[in-house]
Amino acid sequence: MDRKKTRERVSAALWMVPCLLGAAWLVACGGAELQEESAPLAQQEQAVVTLPIRINVGGGAFTDTYGRLWQADTGYQGYATAFTTTEPISGTENDGLYQSMRIGVPDILYEIPVPGPGLYTVQFLLIEPQRNLAAPRNMRIDAENWSYVDQYQGLVTPLRSYTLFFDVPVVDGALSLQISSYAGSQPPVVSAIEVTPSKWSWLGGSPLAKSTRLSSTPALAVDGANRPVFAWEQDYDINIARWTGSTYERLGGPLGDAYSLNPTIMVDASGAPVVSFTDQSPDGLSGRCVRTMRWNGAAWADVGGRVCLQNYGALSVASALNKQGQPVLAVLMVNLSLEDARVHVYQFNGTAWEQVGDAVGALGAEMKNTFLEKLRPEIAVDPSGRIVVAWSETYVRGTLAGKAFAHVFRRNNGQWVRVGTQLPSNNNSSEHPSLALAPDGTPWVAYIKDGAIAVVREQNGAWGSTSTTGLKGRSGPVDRTIAPVLRIDSAGTATVLWLEDAPYHQTGRFLRRWNGTAWAPVDNHLGSFGTHYLSGEPYSCGTTDMAVALTSTGQLIVAMPEVTPANADYGYIRLRMFAP
Repeated sequence: MDRKKTRERVSAALWMVPCLLGAAWLVACGGAELQEESAPLAQQEQAVVTLPIRINVGGGAFTDTYGRLWQADTGYQGYATAFTTTEPISGTENDGLYQSMRIGVPDILYEIPVPGPGLYTVQFLLIEPQRNLAAPRNMRIDAENWSYVDQYQGLVTPLRSYTLFFDVPVVDGALSLQISSYAGSQPPVVSAIEVTPSKWSWLGGSPLAKSTRLSSTPALAVDGANRPVFAWEQDYDINIARWTGSTYERLGGPLGDAYSLNPTIMVDASGAPVVSFTDQSPDGLSGRCVRTMRWNGAAWADVGGRVCLQNYGALSVASALNKQGQPVLAVLMVNLSLEDARVHVYQFNGTAWEQVGDAVGALGAEMKNTFLEKLRPEIAVDPSGRIVVAWSETYVRGTLAGKAFAHVFRRNNGQWVRVGTQLPSNNNSSEHPSLALAPDGTPWVAYIKDGAIAVVREQNGAWGSTSTTGLKGRSGPVDRTIAPVLRIDSAGTATVLWLEDAPYHQTGRFLRRWNGTAWAPVDNHLGSFGTHYLSGEPYSCGTTDMAVALTSTGQLIVAMPEVTPANADYGYIRLRMFAP
């Protein structure tokens, strides 16, 4: 955290929180001039740090009704004033823990020693200390120099206890926290801080090696032993590794002949990983093809040879397994003059690849080649063996110029039949669909609708919208919303992950789970699920910078860019698993 900038801002506009907030209020500074307090951090740095860490902000040591000790205020840095009150606090049996606090001038800054690099859950205990405020305090909460909650306005009832949870990755031995407020709002306030191990844990460092060129195409599956199998493109080669429980086991060497991209991975019924990716055509001249390879326990073996289309090149691919356990592919094919694009479906019959009907979508001349990169098909197979395909189209010519639509088709009785209507069915725009099937085969689709996330599901042959509650991550402005990833577990619970790109270190990923009426934060943790992302366009030529998989018990595993220690000998895309 840049303390110098913070102090310059304070010294440029130093103002005092009113020392008298009411007859019951006592000011720790006794009404004296505000002074920067020095925290006993230096003395703590030599000590062994253990979790949990509990700090009674602005007060002395406190033992709560559960017998847990909250240590006296420590780790504080800055100018925020300590206050106490004797007013009773509703919603808690531990009034004393909320009756002491700090109020920022204009920020509240903490640097808290932690055991080392890892994922930590931070809990703030909060109250609104003033009665009759015209509007709730509007606070921004930063950790490790990134915004995790951009506009928190939850302190709606004075002198009532509130809690706020979020997870933070730390790559050294100290957790930096900053709570600030926006212009026109009352200054920030916090009563206590708790730091505990997150229910998320990193699976080792990273399967990626350090590279001068960034990889942006993770793909993720889980084998029969619930071990993640991870595929990625790095330096134009396809790599696959499996988590053993303690380390990453590389499965063979890099795959591909030339400029190999866009891997997708699955695990078949025998437990063998199956990877598909785009690669150069055999002659190197006639475009790009799709290759599918299966791990036989010792090496990668081609499945049916390359999938190519004359005068067309494969731009991106999605894969699934049919009822017979054979691979099925959805491939975006673009002609060599970049004037036409098509979505074709192929399935392996045990000997060779065969095309499933005609092109599902023939996008035609209304497509502009610079927009082809935004198309990435999705494919799934329902319990009846019917293939379902989704994709989006962006138009720049003709009557649809300026519009984008997502489409979902299902193979039924030898024909491609549209599921519902195009998404959306009106004049709005939709793109980047992520397709998932419920256990009964019902299609769900998460997509970007007019710049925000929307999720629909098939109901009686039409699309039924789910609630949008919870599908907006940032309260403030967002530059763009990046393609979502939707998954559904064996119990039928849907989870969606997406990225919102925002200015001033406020970019964040958001993870929400459907509870039947709304999209709720996983484990009730508010704010960003992750803050780091690839520079530039994370979605180019159908690629993505994140992947999600589910174990047989419904545990989430996510692969995405993460902050890494400065001395790390591995790459920046890491896997984390949730253990409730």
